[in-house]
Amino acid sequence: MKKHILCIGDSNTHGLCTDPSESADHGSRYNEEERWTCLLQKALGAEYLVIEEGLSGRTCVYDDPDMDSVNLLPVLHALLNSHEPLDLLILMLGTNDSKVKFNTDARKIAKGMQILLEEAKSVPCWGKNGPKILIVAPVPIEEGVIYPDFNEKSVETTRALAREYAFLAVAERADFLDAGGCELTKADHVHLTAKGHRQLAERMETAVRDILGKTVPEAVEERKDGDGMEEIVTAKEADLPRILEIYDYARGFMERTGNASQWGKRCPPEELLREDIRAQRLFVIEEDGAVHGVFAFIIGDDPTYQTIEQGSWLAGGAYGTIHRIAGDGQVHGLLRRAVDFGWARIPHLRIDTHENNRVMQYLIETCGFSYCGVIHVDDGSPRLAYERV
Repeated sequence: MKKHILCIGDSNTHGLCTDPSESADHGSRYNEEERWTCLLQKALGAEYLVIEEGLSGRTCVYDDPDMDSVNLLPVLHALLNSHEPLDLLILMLGTNDSKVKFNTDARKIAKGMQILLEEAKSVPCWGKNGPKILIVAPVPIEEGVIYPDFNEKSVETTRALAREYAFLAVAERADFLDAGGCELTKADHVHLTAKGHRQLAERMETAVRDILGKTVPEAVEERKDGDGMEEIVTAKEADLPRILEIYDYARGFMERTGNASQWGKRCPPEELLREDIRAQRLFVIEEDGAVHGVFAFIIGDDPTYQTIEQGSWLAGGAYGTIHRIAGDGQVHGLLRRAVDFGWARIPHLRIDTHENNRVMQYLIETCGFSYCGVIHVDDGSPRLAYERV
């Protein structure tokens, strides 16, 4: 059987075209050669079935007094069951929830999305790999929006959705994609152009292949230290192929969550990882004998931390630094494990991340770190610096 992908969204999933001159058929809906869902189907090929479920005006959980049946929540159970078995559910909603009439904000909209996730997981519609859900933050509404249902607050609310959805994805063990940057029409500043549909389809293809291509890694040889198996152990040369796979996955996740520039296509470089292994400062995180995460932990002065701008460190003295942490998406709580590992060795830790890495910023703060200021790494680019004492 083909892999079934259900795409639930609003008018930008339906393919609404507000400027007929922008569509090939000069109509009010982009055709099957233009809509992102259809382009995704074409790109994925015959092994996949992409199912469109786009409705103009659709909300996560709000009833609209001016539009019938746009609240997804009451019909979600039936939609999922009607297309079972499902391998992946894609949810791209939130724009209509920002309408003035609902008097809401990004955090409340994310709460509505969370309710949808919990409902979706409870439905017996999933394939053999269980629930897999991709949360997509829609393209933010632009200034100049022509519809009276939206105002300046709506613009700000939709801009904040990516951050809230990224946090939600981490908490709910879902996947996340930020559609921000896909082109909107200047006719209304809300709906995708044909180019925007193409851009979104390309991002979706990468995300879908990554999500549905995940497999449980083969177990590596168990390592024992003393009386029991260690969850975190020093990395060895034999681990390098698996470590490189994990970093490749992490770079893809960063790109999908709006942070393509932190590690680019090749960071961290293989030679640096080999150096870390030789210096015994690279560690792997295991669960059930399989490697799921990796990080560097270094005690001593970090040259890039000598100068901090727009703030100051909380304390002086010796400290440990967590660098290059990454996971394969199969196991959660990796950062907290690395932090606990470091804290047990020295109760003074520092860490940094890119300003676009909103997921990591959230996770760092949940692990007890305080934001201190901005440092610059070796290539001169800035990073947000945190400390825990």
